[in-house]
Amino acid sequence: MESLDPGAADATWDGVRALAYPGPAAVLVRVVVPLSRVHEMIALVSLRQGWSASAQAGDGLVHVSPPDGEPEPQTSDGLMAIRAAAEQMGGYAVLESGPLELKRRHSVWGQMANLELMLDLKGAYDPVGILGCGRLLGGM
Repeated sequence: MESLDPGAADATWDGVRALAYPGPAAVLVRVVVPLSRVHEMIALVSLRQGWSASAQAGDGLVHVSPPDGEPEPQTSDGLMAIRAAAEQMGGYAVLESGPLELKRRHSVWGQMANLELMLDLKGAYDPVGILGCGRLLGGM
């Protein structure tokens, strides 16, 4: 284990914060995979030119971002590849933040395997349909 001097430690933590909490127009994908597959997801992200990933030890959560200024078609392709890999690994990928055009082109939530169950529960707890008003998964 290596100890960092205070200046290097501050710079490291600034980098972690910037990755996990980018500006509102920055693209951030929250990927969750089984803990045993986190290393595979990070390896997959590292194959994409300029993309970065930050994983939290112990929970299978990986924050993924493309490089700033990457053209939308490449970002879109990357999102789809990462989402497909996460689903194949038994996880999911959520487009947490990004430009409106990207969010319109792709489902923010990805595939929703249990949407029918969620709709049934929403109907049971909100039979008049006044809560959420289309803001929840699947337009609930």
